Amino acid sequence: MFDDITRIAIIREVQAGTPAEPMLLAETWSAEPSERILLGYFPEGRLRFAADVVWSVYRREAEAADGP
Repeated sequence: MFDDITRIAIIREVQAGTPAEPMLLAETWSAEPSERILLGYFPEGRLRFAADVVWSVYRREAEAADGP
């Protein structure tokens, strides 16, 4: 899910929902947009929360890759 570069994710504002409203979209980093993996949608004003979730997922994946 994550590679070995310093970028781990993209968090950006998008219009989502019906009716459309601003939200934060978090996805794994990849230079190719089609290779990014959705991590979640978050309320517009909760950037810190989105970053905390991304970091938690990254740590869990990194620890699993290192093995027991």
